[in-house]
Amino acid sequence: MGEARAKAVSGVRDVLQVDSGIAVIADDFWHARQGRDLLEIEWDEGAHARLSTAGILEDYAALSRK
Repeated sequence: MGEARAKAVSGVRDVLQVDSGIAVIADDFWHARQGRDLLEIEWDEGAHARLSTAGILEDYAALSRK
């Protein structure tokens, strides 16, 4: 994840995993952003990652024919 690199940035106090993602705790926004930019995050996009508007419209069209 690159947590050690983010924590090495002056002003970054901690890097935490939270329910909605990652939190970089720092003295100010600029240091938090610098730390965040060094993170290498691999997101789990979930079961609906490939869901698209076009796909939903196709599903609705197929359902309307039933």
